[in-house]
Amino acid sequence: KLYEAAVQHNTEVATCNFFELHGDSLSTEERFSRYGTQISLRAAFPEMVGIHSSGLLWFVWKSIYQSAMLKKHGIVFTEERIVEDSIFNLSVFAVADRMAFIQEPLYIYDLTDNLSLTRAKYIREYPYNLWRVYEEKIKIYRRNGISVPWQELNCYTMEHTLPILIMNTMGHPN
Repeated sequence: KLYEAAVQHNTEVATCNFFELHGDSLSTEERFSRYGTQISLRAAFPEMVGIHSSGLLWFVWKSIYQSAMLKKHGIVFTEERIVEDSIFNLSVFAVADRMAFIQEPLYIYDLTDNLSLTRAKYIREYPYNLWRVYEEKIKIYRRNGISVPWQELNCYTMEHTLPILIMNTMGHPN
């Protein structure tokens, strides 16, 4: 379905909604309904309020990407092992022309026994990695001539990064 949507709308990226599984509870929300079935990223990207907190940058597994576009712009995963999805997706969205959206949940994100690195008990290099992610996001905006949405980026960073850093510190083996 993702491939069909990318072809139908002639886009470099196609993404979908997903279910979240918490034990026996399966939930979903309309994450991207405000975008319709497709958008022109070049036109919309600078004004995409809430891009960091909407979930649009999270998780590469819910999207497909045109390999020619990735190669043309040299987009690859960073060496970071934590929150690397958001850097990858922000790099893609800054250069892609169009993106297709499928509101139907095509994946299940199982949070029951979440083994994600962002929820790991303690990772020594975590604070440094999160700072590098923040700096890299700023570089991506500037490299592509897009104004940095300081307020949103800083609010998102505080809302999502601070709790992770606190959990990481509490898990320190002392």
